[in-house]
Amino acid sequence: MGVKIFITGGTGFIGTPLVKKLQERGHFLKLLSCDLAETEKWKKEIEEFKPDAAVHLAWEGLPDYGVEMSKKNIKYSLDLFNFLKEMGCKTVLSVGSAFEKTNPEDIFPVAKKIVNFWGKAVIENFIWARIFYVYGPGQRETSLIPYLIRCAKKGENPEINNPLAQQDYIYIDDVAEALALLLEKSEKSKEYEIGWGKLIPNQEIVNIVAKEFSIKDWQKNIEKLEKSEFVRPAENSGLKAMGWEPKISIEEGIQKMINHYSPSPVLRDED
Repeated sequence: MGVKIFITGGTGFIGTPLVKKLQERGHFLKLLSCDLAETEKWKKEIEEFKPDAAVHLAWEGLPDYGVEMSKKNIKYSLDLFNFLKEMGCKTVLSVGSAFEKTNPEDIFPVAKKIVNFWGKAVIENFIWARIFYVYGPGQRETSLIPYLIRCAKKGENPEINNPLAQQDYIYIDDVAEALALLLEKSEKSKEYEIGWGKLIPNQEIVNIVAKEFSIKDWQKNIEKLEKSEFVRPAENSGLKAMGWEPKISIEEGIQKMINHYSPSPVLRDED
């Protein structure tokens, strides 16, 4: 049976597929149609909708991870949680970042930790979903995979400064499925990590895109670079215990992105 869910950031990169997923599951949604700084407007929208649950995805200013922008987002988030509590909304799902584990002392992960701490303090059932390296259609154009696809289409050599750096890549549809499941089935006030559970180096991403476009000379352009940065993969056992499994492999995900940016499927040598 569907419930009434209030969503911030519902038209963004993660919010768009999540909204579609929740609608398919029969839930009734209200998207925040204003800036979180417009306090009186969003308070009125929440009061009129009377949500059973809320999803907080909005984070203004990305990719600005600086102090001032982080301070703004902390205030917006805390104001939202306080008001949701006053409204009697007992379930809130909010999203964190892999940076909380990989760069814990930077201002952005610290800001996320403050939001998590306050959510736990004021919301009866506060769910924290720490998302790792999510990719897919709608991702920022400067991110690695869209950048590589753009280079391939233009016949340009990419500039890869850290080919040995690794990330836990997770496709956007798998993230939306995980968030929907958490909203419906999560245990009370628990933290989860959303990722594939394995690390993939940038070099492998480069090789996959090159193969899709039948490019054979990108390796020469980056093999001399040696900078390396290693992080840990997501610990996704909590989600798996609820029946979630990532379905879209990195190869399939990159194919989906290429087809998204190119109306005609890319033909590889073996095709």
